[in-house]
Amino acid sequence: MTNKRILPESPVLVESNKRLRTSVDVDSEALLQLIENGEELTHCLKSLTEWKDELSRKSGQIHADPSFARVREQLAELSKKLSPVFQQLDPTQARHSEVKTVSDDETSVKKSRAEAGSVVACPPPLLAAWHASEIPSELPTLPRINDPRVESQSFRHPGMVNISKGELSYERLEWLGDAYLEAIASNLIYQSFPNLPVGKCSQIREQLIRNVNLAEYFRSYNLMQRAQIPFSVQSNTQPGKGRSADKDMIKVQADMFEAYVAAIIVTNPQDGVMQASSWLRGLFSRTIKDQIAKSENAEPPITTEPKQKLAQLIGAKGVEIRYEDMPTQKKHKQLNIPIFAIGVYLTGWGEQHKLLGIGTATGKKEAGNKAAMVALENRKLMKVYEQKKKAFLDAQAQAQLDPPN
Repeated sequence: MTNKRILPESPVLVESNKRLRTSVDVDSEALLQLIENGEELTHCLKSLTEWKDELSRKSGQIHADPSFARVREQLAELSKKLSPVFQQLDPTQARHSEVKTVSDDETSVKKSRAEAGSVVACPPPLLAAWHASEIPSELPTLPRINDPRVESQSFRHPGMVNISKGELSYERLEWLGDAYLEAIASNLIYQSFPNLPVGKCSQIREQLIRNVNLAEYFRSYNLMQRAQIPFSVQSNTQPGKGRSADKDMIKVQADMFEAYVAAIIVTNPQDGVMQASSWLRGLFSRTIKDQIAKSENAEPPITTEPKQKLAQLIGAKGVEIRYEDMPTQKKHKQLNIPIFAIGVYLTGWGEQHKLLGIGTATGKKEAGNKAAMVALENRKLMKVYEQKKKAFLDAQAQAQLDPPN
């Protein structure tokens, strides 16, 4: 009886079997993760089904619903968590990983490029609107910066840079962070205040991203102890572009805060934008909590602008309704910007330049609309002009019917 000779397995076959076992393990693990999150995912999809009609009509009302906003945030979290799982289950991804082998040199180059922030994420999609019930009572947790070198750069004043060591100041990061802060603030305001005019939205954004506010955030997180600022600047012996040394220091703190926001994003290209947005959403909401609460309790907007409604009610050929500036020295208490006063005047129906109402606001258009609203609310006076307008129109119509003599 001859002994069977057992040949060793081919190295290629061994590697192939190894890859197959690994692939099966990965697939099983991915499927288990889907099962674990299945109940939550099903709940979200069922909720979306109930809102299907409103979504198909592109209704803005559904986006203001707190329940919808919560489901949307829940889906966003699930998306981050499950995206890698779906990639693992994609056979094309597996084939690519088997066929293409990246050299260590290529990997290190890509890693160094990522660390240097060569790939920067775009601003986030539309964020969930603010809700008064969700405003945090304490400062939201400060996100970390993934690269110590970029973190140090975000706190380094230009006067502390050591060029021989290849150090950089916060200036480039501050420039980028400024753009992200404006985009994120605009995003949140757009979603949270659907009935506000553009001018008012700009004022709220200015309140959030002005230097005084950003510097206050910077100090609230005790970031001054990490700041690398020349002694001459700290001791206020060298005022810069501002009109006072205090303003110069506020500018530096605000710049470093903007740099910190950019550093969060550039050191985490995949999730940094959403991480920064989520953090700023909570932080910003504390600053304008009164406006958020007021917006939620506000009555639905008037479909027709008050100016148009007043013109339709008492306007006619030969009747003049004028809106004129009125003297005022008032300023907005929080924003410290001028408040405009507009008066609405009527010439016609037996009146000569009669003042019907006065409106005040931080924008002329809004002030004019408020003046028209004051006039419209004077129902006793409006009824007099309505009757005169009706009598005039009736007489005009009768004159057209009666043949001339």
